[in-house]
Amino acid sequence: MKAEKQRLDYLDIAKCIGIILVIWRHSINNSMDQLPFLTSMIKSFFMPLFFFLSGYLYKLKPTKDYLYSKAKTLLVPLILVYLYNFYTNLLMSGLQINYNYVRSGGYWFIESLLYVSILYHFFNVFLIKTKFVKNEIVDYVMFGCSIVISAVALLYCYLYGGAPSINSAAVACGFFSFGHIYRKTELKIKEKVSINRLMYLIIGIVLLVATFFISQEIEDISMAFNKCTNPIAFVICAILGSIGTLYISKAINHSKILCFFGKNTLVMLLTNMGIINIFRRFVEYFSENVYNLNELLKVVIIFAATLLTEVLVILFFNKVFPIFTGKPKYENK
Repeated sequence: MKAEKQRLDYLDIAKCIGIILVIWRHSINNSMDQLPFLTSMIKSFFMPLFFFLSGYLYKLKPTKDYLYSKAKTLLVPLILVYLYNFYTNLLMSGLQINYNYVRSGGYWFIESLLYVSILYHFFNVFLIKTKFVKNEIVDYVMFGCSIVISAVALLYCYLYGGAPSINSAAVACGFFSFGHIYRKTELKIKEKVSINRLMYLIIGIVLLVATFFISQEIEDISMAFNKCTNPIAFVICAILGSIGTLYISKAINHSKILCFFGKNTLVMLLTNMGIINIFRRFVEYFSENVYNLNELLKVVIIFAATLLTEVLVILFFNKVFPIFTGKPKYENK
């Protein structure tokens, strides 16, 4: 019987964990960091996680259908966010363009994911149609090429920093390809070995603890601005953190509230910075004029207020601008 296509809750939960980490990280962006050890861990894998999950979900389909889906879920939001950031920047900076601002608010991530998804697909199709290599090893050839590209891009970040924006996509392609090859390997292992939810939880915790300790060796990392002071530690943390998050999500298995956020990560990626900036100004004003708040409490208030506001924003976008939500079907295997 053909497998029914439906959303896999654990993938939505993994994306929810990722977007919560994004919002927490952005909440402390302009504040004194009271938990630097936790921030180091979050920065080491929270963006690679999204590229890993995107590769995990990649499935070869007709090019026309694939391009249509990417135009709908990535290209249209990318154009709208660019226009919004561009004109907002003009108004706020006196008609002077700040490209870093234009690429903020999730723009760089969507841009990089669009590049990676399309190039990965076309190279995959090329290898299959030309029979350059046997079909059985196409995915492994893709993985090898992606690793080389990411390694070169990370080396550039390490040596020079501030690399061109396309470098973010080059770094990301290794995580995307790893997600795809990991999914295929996982399906083969599941045919022979059964892992229950408790085992997923234990392994996930162990991997995240390892990520925490290794991440303390990374002085600075930013995929958005192409900075990396310890590429080897970053790659290890990105892999361990991504798999650990996936396993924790499989252990949780189902949660309506987590799935709600997970299904709408694109909306949250596009809107969280604007919401955070509004609440940050309010909290700073309150702290200066009403009651003095310590930095950690400020972050917690901004973070909680942003999450609650995102619920209303998500409901609004689902009703008025559903094109931003994407919501592809995940094949249940």
